[in-house]
Amino acid sequence: MPKEKSIDVLNATGMCQHGNFPASCVSCTKEQEMSREIESFVSEELERELSPERKGEMTKHLSAVLDFFDQAEIPVYLAGGGGLDLLDGKWDRDHQDLDMAIFKKDAKKFYDAAMRAGFRLSDYVDQENKSLTIDGIMSADRHNALVHQGNDKGDTFEIMFLDEEGDTQALYDQASPVAFDGREVRLQPVEVILYHKLKDGRRKDFRDVKKIWGTLTEQQQQQTGNLLRTAGIRFEIGGKDVQDVSTLLESATTEDAEKHTVFFGAERLKDLETGMYKELMSRCDEIFKLKQTVGDRQDFFDDMAKKYHGLMPEQRQVLEVMRDVLYADPPSTLDQFKSWARQFVDKKDEFKKRALYEYVSEKLWTVKSSEVR
Repeated sequence: MPKEKSIDVLNATGMCQHGNFPASCVSCTKEQEMSREIESFVSEELERELSPERKGEMTKHLSAVLDFFDQAEIPVYLAGGGGLDLLDGKWDRDHQDLDMAIFKKDAKKFYDAAMRAGFRLSDYVDQENKSLTIDGIMSADRHNALVHQGNDKGDTFEIMFLDEEGDTQALYDQASPVAFDGREVRLQPVEVILYHKLKDGRRKDFRDVKKIWGTLTEQQQQQTGNLLRTAGIRFEIGGKDVQDVSTLLESATTEDAEKHTVFFGAERLKDLETGMYKELMSRCDEIFKLKQTVGDRQDFFDDMAKKYHGLMPEQRQVLEVMRDVLYADPPSTLDQFKSWARQFVDKKDEFKKRALYEYVSEKLWTVKSSEVR
């Protein structure tokens, strides 16, 4: 009997999926406790105020990126959530990487400057992060890339190539820089940032758009709508077609609440956990295979940093422990390594972090027509 049908049969008899009455089921109780714990963690992280130290780190990273573009003499715009943050001259939430935008006509100049600086460029959606050549950057369908800065912190930023013209170009021409940390920072026009966030439709995009929409002038709201209409963008949410942004945000508020309840249900969290451990085991296979070709402990460390394009400080700490496990005497088998990895992940509450990522990335609406370039 299919799993779904067997569960329906149990529900019809008043029993839970474990074959017990819910009030006395230990498994149900544990699942409910875990769901509440994960939900509480996600809520606290989303409401957590940025520490002065983290704000300082992001400011330092942005400053270094802007210095690079200044030296290369390339006009650059801070885009994405960071661009919305600095509208009021301060960081409002954490940004793991920065979204920077330049015009496509400067792509060759950017590539040359990036190579001189020792940066590496890769496809933003390529899981292997293979290096991009000048041909890849100059390709007509290349609209973005991931820039690996190659420092000890493993800093990265996304570079977006703009093919703007007409009304959109006018928005850039009219945009005024903002003062931040003692310098002027060009921001991508807020209408353009919102246009891209509305196209993505993730929960974090909804939160960003909802926060800023009411602060816009009537003209800015109209210009955002014009960009969407010109591109033929229509939205589907809750089984309905929507074009007006204000109506979309109202519908998304309801959709957000409904999907929130489903997300923190035991079944959805179980699927997330299963997927995370499947991915972990696959990564263990990759790392163990690499170790078999590297005899020296330091070479292994260097090769891992190269494979994953620089390592954040916490990743370096994990790698130190991992190296001790793999190069133990006698050496660990693949099964022993996988067992260690699973225990290590459990101890580090990685599942909570994964749930947070999946939650903010969940789609609340979809785009029914693609942009015509």
